[in-house]
Amino acid sequence: MNEKARGGKYNMKIKGWIIFATMFIAAIIQITAMEDIALLGAKPDILFILVVFFSLYYDDDKAGLMAAVSGGLLKDITSTALFGSNTFGFCLCALFLRYYGNFYKPKVFTQAALCGILYYITAVVILFVNRQAFDSAYINLSSCFWMMFKVSFYTAVVSPALFFVLSKLFRVRIAYV
Repeated sequence: MNEKARGGKYNMKIKGWIIFATMFIAAIIQITAMEDIALLGAKPDILFILVVFFSLYYDDDKAGLMAAVSGGLLKDITSTALFGSNTFGFCLCALFLRYYGNFYKPKVFTQAALCGILYYITAVVILFVNRQAFDSAYINLSSCFWMMFKVSFYTAVVSPALFFVLSKLFRVRIAYV
């Protein structure tokens, strides 16, 4: 594990109830307040940003997966997608970051790029899981891909500010190199 990228020995382990409470509050904000700041029908995915944050910056191996499972289940409850598809996508993202997060260098651009690219990939996986489950050929893929691009771009733009706020809130030392 690259100690410098993850903040080194300053990052503590976190309790599961704190992760769940944070994800629950974020889900409420996602459902209510994000409607007011939607641009062109797209709104940033705060739950996904939290999954990336917990996966990258906590030394606890389970923090990212706890965030992924709780965030995915909360998103599954509030969405019309196949139940479990968001949890599946979030867990894939958390596992990827856990094993390949060593190559991550904490800079504002890389935070945004990582969140945007991973959100788009996760959204494509979720789309195809739902498409296979519903056996629907009536989904307009071009409009879905365009909306996923807008949401991933918006998520990428919001992520550095949210990473900064979360690092102060949870007292995580992000070693910008």
